[in-house]
This record gives sequence, C-alpha cells and structure tokens, in this order.
Amino acid sequence: MNFLKWTASIIFIFSLISFIFKLGSTFINSLLLLAATIFIVDIFIGREKIK
Repeated sequence: MNFLKWTASIIFIFSLISFIFKLGSTFINSLLLLAATIFIVDIFIGREKIK
C-alpha cells in the first residue's frame, strides 16, 4: 500500500503545481480526485490492518 501512497503523493504534488500555473484545469481536477480517492482508500485499508 506504500506504493499507492507515493503514487498519490506524486500525483497530488504535480497537480498542485499545475493548478498554480493554471495548466489544463480538467486534467488537474481529475488528478486531484484520483489522489484524494487513493488517500481515502489507504486510510480505510490501513485501519483494517490495525484491528
């Protein structure tokens, strides 16, 4: 699952950089949605492993 965290982090960072420079807003929004989804899934899967 660490791979998904790193992937989501990289996507999130690149999308924030692109958002700051206003490049391709539709693509950026989809990347942010993907990164947020990966983080949320990771949170729920991480809690199941702790129990």
